[in-house]
Amino acid sequence: MTGVSKRTRCRSCFAPGLRVVVDFGLQPLAGFYAASPEDAINHRRYPLLLEACPVCDLLQITDLPPIEEVFHDDYTYSSSEIPPLVAHFADYSRWLEERFPKSAAILEFGCNDGVLLNQLRERGYQHLTGVDASTNMVARAASRGFDVIEGFFGSGIIDRLGKRAPFDLITCSNVFAHIDDLQDVLGAAHKLLGEGGQMCIEVHDAEKLVLEGQFETIYHEHLTYFSEGSLRTCLTLNGFDVSEIEKTPMHGGGLRARARKVRLETGTIQSEPRSAVEIERIGNSLTAKVKQCRERVNALRAQYGPLDGYGMAGRAQMFLAMTQTEKAFGAFFDDAQIRQNRYAVGTDERIEAFSPERAARACVILAWNYSDAILKRIEPYYETVEVMFPEITKLK
Repeated sequence: MTGVSKRTRCRSCFAPGLRVVVDFGLQPLAGFYAASPEDAINHRRYPLLLEACPVCDLLQITDLPPIEEVFHDDYTYSSSEIPPLVAHFADYSRWLEERFPKSAAILEFGCNDGVLLNQLRERGYQHLTGVDASTNMVARAASRGFDVIEGFFGSGIIDRLGKRAPFDLITCSNVFAHIDDLQDVLGAAHKLLGEGGQMCIEVHDAEKLVLEGQFETIYHEHLTYFSEGSLRTCLTLNGFDVSEIEKTPMHGGGLRARARKVRLETGTIQSEPRSAVEIERIGNSLTAKVKQCRERVNALRAQYGPLDGYGMAGRAQMFLAMTQTEKAFGAFFDDAQIRQNRYAVGTDERIEAFSPERAARACVILAWNYSDAILKRIEPYYETVEVMFPEITKLK
């Protein structure tokens, strides 16, 4: 397909012979929110294959749409508009405060609208720099008084960081999964960190994804899905000594790693590859979860009429597309203003702020990782409320 590039080797350890876990067929970009129903219905779709490395076990997407269609000046994910995400970064800033002095020079790449930088500033950190690839997010962060550079973090941005380096800490949250050339990014971090400098990385937990069948987390913008072992391998191969990896509840299950810069030497593989039988089992499990969710949504539609969908981040769009349940919903609600008045991919329904008078009989919370907070707001207005993950559950 024109504009799509194909990776044939593992992006972490370069091993050939990647093994297909599941082929999701042609799927839309999760981060695309159309300005018109025509664009939403006709949005271009791309091949989406989840594959596994036979050596380091990294789960990854190997078909890459044009990068300018993924990250651009109309990026629709503004972290500061999501209260539970702000709370997460407040917690992360406390975690960093326990490990780094207030004098530390900190660089965050993929800083979005400055949500973490703001938390760090409130804790007394002054030497803060951000990098982000989306023009509108850079503008938002800059408007809050942060020093932010627009561009993709990697070797090409080292000179632009100039006198700000060396850094004591380089961090990224839910950004590492978006990177195709991991070696270039980790190489740039290695050069920009001072002696003994550290990296802290937050990523989605691949084991949680597999265990709970989180198929809607798999999309083109997320190129990699790390387990503890594959993340440790990736960092070790690129000159970092991992000191801790812990699990977090972020986005339905995450990993947080801290690693210190060491001499660039040949590292070792830290993961045990999955067997062909296990690969097949995972693929079958994800496919079965798609079918299960499709059948449940359609059953709710038959019982209650058109459904409301609450929470329209990228994973919600993928849920609709993968289950092919777009027509089961009559309204979509989202609290983030940046997504309101846009159209969900594959539908002619405009995303709106929630209003009780528009509530239907039944609602599916698509932003299930924030279901507790959402349920408190909407429960009185529905006969029934359900989530599809981690398991299909009736909340009301």
